[in-house]
Amino acid sequence: MRPGTTALVDQADAASAQANAAMAMIATREGSPIRHVEPGPVAQALIARMRGRAIAGQLTLCLHLSYTAPAPAFWCAWAPGRLRCAACARTASIRIKGTREDRRCDHCRTVIPRIHADMVQLPPVVVDLPPWPARCVPPITMMFGLCPPCQHKDAGQ
Repeated sequence: MRPGTTALVDQADAASAQANAAMAMIATREGSPIRHVEPGPVAQALIARMRGRAIAGQLTLCLHLSYTAPAPAFWCAWAPGRLRCAACARTASIRIKGTREDRRCDHCRTVIPRIHADMVQLPPVVVDLPPWPARCVPPITMMFGLCPPCQHKDAGQ
């Protein structure tokens, strides 16, 4: 492995640890337990939606993120065109508080009085294809809200 790639892998590992800590902090603040489970069918569909946007070139990084300096990234299902740093993700979350979008299921798009906030964390991916410099897709915490039927479907209930 090239030295630059080794450094990028180390940075990606550190960003993953930081993303795990951020996810735990958010869960504690929201009073939600952390579940270490495989994403259910609804979360898998949201992951596919995000990947589809990335493949189609419809997913950008906020100005605070870079493919050469891994840091935790957040994908907000209600604003799916961008991977955001923690501060920008928080701003996007605050922006919808109290709006109709804040009560909309990010899977089926139904508007209900209260949705269940959920998150899925994806690991970083380091790509080293000489002669180009190595790049890293950062660890991504996907943030989304589900209505009770979609939440039950995702949990396999």
